[in-house]
Formats: sequence, C-alpha cells, structure tokens
Amino acid sequence: GLEQAGKTSLIRRLRGEEFIEKNLPTAGIDTNFLDINGLLFQLFDLGGQRDFREFFWENYVKLSNGIIFVIDCNDIERINDAKEWFWKAVKWNTKATLLILLNKTDLPVYINRQEIIRLMDLKQLPMINPGRSFRIFEVSMKTGKNVQEAITWFCDKVAETVLESTVKLFGVFFYLSNGIPITSIKIDPTLDASLFTGYLSAMDSFTTDSLGPTEELKSIFTENHKILVVKRSKIICAVVSDKESEMLT
Repeated sequence: GLEQAGKTSLIRRLRGEEFIEKNLPTAGIDTNFLDINGLLFQLFDLGGQRDFREFFWENYVKLSNGIIFVIDCNDIERINDAKEWFWKAVKWNTKATLLILLNKTDLPVYINRQEIIRLMDLKQLPMINPGRSFRIFEVSMKTGKNVQEAITWFCDKVAETVLESTVKLFGVFFYLSNGIPITSIKIDPTLDASLFTGYLSAMDSFTTDSLGPTEELKSIFTENHKILVVKRSKIICAVVSDKESEMLT
C-alpha cells in the first residue's frame, strides 16, 4: 500500500505491540519473522513512497506467496495512486494469495467497501485471475477490527499453497560483495516444501543478524533454472532452483 496506509501498524499489531498514531514511514524494506497460528511467516513491510514502489516492489511481489495490500479508506485524494499500484502488483504475481485490507474504518467518515470496490475496479479480479484466492476486509489497525479474522484467513490460504508447492532446490551459493566465491551448499532437490521454508527462514535470520538486512532482492531466469539473488552489505547469496519450482521466500 501507499505510505501511511497502515502497513507498519499491521506488523506492530501482529507483534502484539501498541498502536502508534503517527508511525514514521518505512524507509525501504523492513523484514519480519512472525509465528502466526503456529506457522512461521516471513513478512516484507515495503516502503510506500513512490521511489520505493518503483525500486523495490516488483521483485518482492514476484517472489512472494501472498500479498497484503492495505488501502487508506480516508484518503480519497490518492485512491487513483492506490489503484494504479494495486493492479501493478496483481499483474506482477498472478498466483499469490491476495488480502485487501480497507484500513481506518474507525474514523467517522471513510470510503466504504462497495465504493472502494467500484473506484478500484475490484470486480475485475475474479475474471482476470479466476484461480486466485482473495478476500476484502474492512479493518482498523487502531482498534483491531477484523484484523485477526483477515490474517487468519490469509495465513491459512498461504500455508495451503506452500505445502502444495513443488520445490526442486539445487544449492545455495555465497559470494563476497565483489563477486569472489566463499562457499556453496548442495541440497537434495527432492526437499519437502515445508522443510525448505524453515531452512531458508533460519538461514535468512542468521545472515541478517550477522551481516545486516537485505539491501536488494531479485530473481534471474535461465533456460533450466530460477535463481533468487539476495544482496547484503558484505555478501551476496544465490539460491538456485528448478525453473518450474515455486520459489518460496
């Protein structure tokens, strides 16, 4: 969602933290690992300012199993901007589970659900992606209205998708930032998807603590392989999978 839509407030609520009336806008990307209903999820809180939308959003959206798009129902002046970037995200990733949160419905005056559906052409979703799971919730990050219900639905759907995914992972390769190889890890290509998710989560957590947060994330496609490249300040990590595999992030 755009800046100040309520994305960081959602993360804070999921972490059990108090609501803050004025959060500072997210600068770039904030990565979070959260245990939700007994499952570990990696959430990317993407900065909503235009520069961040243009630089970061596409790569992260393409590599995600689920998309949460937060809309400020009190910001009629920027509803067309929200519409533009919502449809970009939907087209970048046609398979990801989609949760649309209409935030700030605790305010006395806001754009209601039916009007948002009309203004953003959301009735087109089932026709464009007939197989995609999606739902629309009116929520309030301030009061918690419908947040738990929405997140429970979303996480259950994402978990179903992940567990049904086919993953053929060949290896993980580490390089210094100047391109010099450090080491590599060969992995059984028949690795179970659920184990794969936990493996990458643990690896990412370790490297974040040791080497700092992710600075850049991109995917590269060759004739037979899909390569996820994660760039940090001191190291570059490349995860190589089969081209047809569902890459999990």
